[in-house]
Amino acid sequence: MISTLAICLVVLFLSLWKSEVGLAISIQTYLISSAFDQPNVFDQAPIADGNDLSSALAPMIAFSIILLRSVNKNRKFSLRFMDVGFIVLGWILVVGSLYSPLQNAAIMISAKYFTLGIGFYIVARVGLSNHPNLQNAIKNVVMSTWVVSLVLGIYAIVQFWGVDYKRLTIGSAHPIPFSLLISIGVLINFFWLLQKSNTMLKLGQVASFIVLLYILINTNTRGTLISVSVAIVYLLIVAIRYQRGLGKAILVIPILVLGVFAVGAYNPEMMRKVQDNVELLTSDDKGASISERQIAWQDALEMTSNNPFLGVGTGGFAAHSKLGYPHNVFLERFSENGVIGGMVLVVVFMMVSFLILKVTQTQNPIAYIISAIVLLNMVEMQFSFTLWMHKLFYLFCGILAVIYYRNRWGEGARINYGKSVTPY
Repeated sequence: MISTLAICLVVLFLSLWKSEVGLAISIQTYLISSAFDQPNVFDQAPIADGNDLSSALAPMIAFSIILLRSVNKNRKFSLRFMDVGFIVLGWILVVGSLYSPLQNAAIMISAKYFTLGIGFYIVARVGLSNHPNLQNAIKNVVMSTWVVSLVLGIYAIVQFWGVDYKRLTIGSAHPIPFSLLISIGVLINFFWLLQKSNTMLKLGQVASFIVLLYILINTNTRGTLISVSVAIVYLLIVAIRYQRGLGKAILVIPILVLGVFAVGAYNPEMMRKVQDNVELLTSDDKGASISERQIAWQDALEMTSNNPFLGVGTGGFAAHSKLGYPHNVFLERFSENGVIGGMVLVVVFMMVSFLILKVTQTQNPIAYIISAIVLLNMVEMQFSFTLWMHKLFYLFCGILAVIYYRNRWGEGARINYGKSVTPY
């Protein structure tokens, strides 16, 4: 209770100071609150974002301050096509709860989607749509996320120092959301390496990148390793294609390779564990985690085949399978909400992909890292958790939408991106 109160007070102060910073910190309250618990050295921890009060209360504080400020300043906001897509998807969850075999759970899933899911998307859209200095606001979100990833990552290393573990996490937190945060920190740091900066700053960026890379490898999570790899490739392509950054890419790639080798040399035992974990993807023995997911995916396909139009109902997957959800958002929606729910999600992903392509073509560097983070989360959503839990996806989708709509449709003032994208 004391940790919950402390976190909420910090979020309140930060939201009053800079609302976008409070929002970025509030989204990590599950991990921050878990840091107060005893380290969990087991391969799996309790489900992410469980019943911890701070996981819901802290975001509500940030939401309230941002929305109240938006009303007081008479900011204009128009619903756009992608906004409607996310909202329609939520109402499909509500309708699916009416025929779900687990109705109470389905109602909670729908409520969490609207509050802790697209709540971050809507608040980011409303709060940033007419922000007087959108570039600085976005940089504040990016910088806050990076700082939290670095601080929590180092703290986790200290917590688990001298302890034999298979997957690094922080306190009692589930390893996957922790790994996802660290992967975003790695991605942000990698993006900075591709930008211009003075020699001392560049050395600091290289050092922090290697530290975050070391922490990420220690999380030993396949999904996030794959996701961040895809996002890094995207940033390299963007740097070469739109920023004429072939020279920077040639210099940065060796830093990435040397960083991996340095981690392997410093902690060969952990590198061996990671290698064994990744090799499960192509081996005959897939291990418990992959095997369970394969069974869940087969169950999802069977549910979709037997109930193609309506599905088994929101949250109903848990009543027909060993796992609570199939750990793939498309299989989840098709199996639980049928063709309608699945196709609405497909349309939403198509719109997000369209926005990524459009903002990439504008050659605005601050938009590249936001697009990369969204892409990372889109890939991660195919491996882990249920729809409402991917809060970072919704937050950065909201920022991505603001960037696009402010330039395409003139919502608020157009963005003056300038040349500086490194927030320190």
